[in-house]
Amino acid sequence: MSNLSIAARYSIVLSMVLGGGAPALAQSVGAYDDTWYRATFWTGEYPAGFSVLKDTTIQLRPRLDPKAERTVACDLPAKATYQPWNIARAEEQGLAFVSFTKMAEYRLTQDYEATLYRSDDATEQQVTFKAGDAWRYLTYYAEGAFLMEYEGVRYDGDQSLLDVSEQVSSAEGYEEWLRINCPNNQWGWLYMGDIAVDDVTFAAPNITGYGEAKDLD
Repeated sequence: MSNLSIAARYSIVLSMVLGGGAPALAQSVGAYDDTWYRATFWTGEYPAGFSVLKDTTIQLRPRLDPKAERTVACDLPAKATYQPWNIARAEEQGLAFVSFTKMAEYRLTQDYEATLYRSDDATEQQVTFKAGDAWRYLTYYAEGAFLMEYEGVRYDGDQSLLDVSEQVSSAEGYEEWLRINCPNNQWGWLYMGDIAVDDVTFAAPNITGYGEAKDLD
């Protein structure tokens, strides 16, 4: 299977999960300045998440800022699975999955020609790069596919482009957030870094197949 088909397949999964493609934007939000790329999905072959093992109350943040105080009390029911592929839970609680990736600058080390997909309309385009040309890495998708920007246009890239490029900025970072509509008619943001891996209240998300997750039985 080609890298391009991997990117296309991931876009299909995102479309199923998000209900209409994978919109994304870069903007200053809370603690994240314009060196971060904001995406309306979580990245990775199997995105993160968790299942709740017993009724619990967590404290959410009112905005997308890890330094903001956790002031919104939110009850999570036992057996609920919070993961992008659990469509039923996402619809029931109006979940929104957001990630921030620190953007990185790259430069071509040689002339290179590639067939890429434009991210705005998925059209195929032949792109000719010259040694020294600069491009920007925005965010990862899955299985080697990622979103990039070249001369103001965004494309789905793959490993072959990285093989003929060198990174010229050392910035690294990736953080995930989950917006939850709570039973008390309040809503807030869960910073995934607040979910302790050793907390017995939570377990790995109940993933039942590729692109599928559900609440525990």
